[in-house]
Amino acid sequence: MTLEESEHQFKVVVSKDVPAPVDTVFWYFTAHAFWEKWWIHTLEVYEGNADAGGKFRIKCEDNRADVIYTVSGFLKAIARSESMIFSWTIEEPQELADETCVTVTFSRSVAGTLVTVCHAGFMSREAAILHDEGWEGGLNKACYFIMRLCGTLLSE
Repeated sequence: MTLEESEHQFKVVVSKDVPAPVDTVFWYFTAHAFWEKWWIHTLEVYEGNADAGGKFRIKCEDNRADVIYTVSGFLKAIARSESMIFSWTIEEPQELADETCVTVTFSRSVAGTLVTVCHAGFMSREAAILHDEGWEGGLNKACYFIMRLCGTLLSE
């Protein structure tokens, strides 16, 4: 995890090496059927569209299961097998309601694909740290499901 501060805003950068081809990993991150699997602590996906301009709305809980929150946003840009950029707004609780921006990039690596999440625009260090924990857990969870998916495809 990297936590950076610039002009009184905070940014979190988290990376994970996934042992699968870039196209497979990108598909996983944009396939609506898998959104509830890679966004850690997801309780319900109300809406999700991975096309440019597509909106999403998801109900989640923190890793202690003591705060339930709803996050929404829209996909600002998508470059097939390279990146996706989306807005991120926590609707409630209100103290976390800053609108931020998430960029997910996909690049070839020795293991397969390096996935990097850069979440920028936090007004407080505390909010950035909470999201760092979530993205770290989410990437770990995604890696697990992608490896299972690849194992299923290889065995067919």
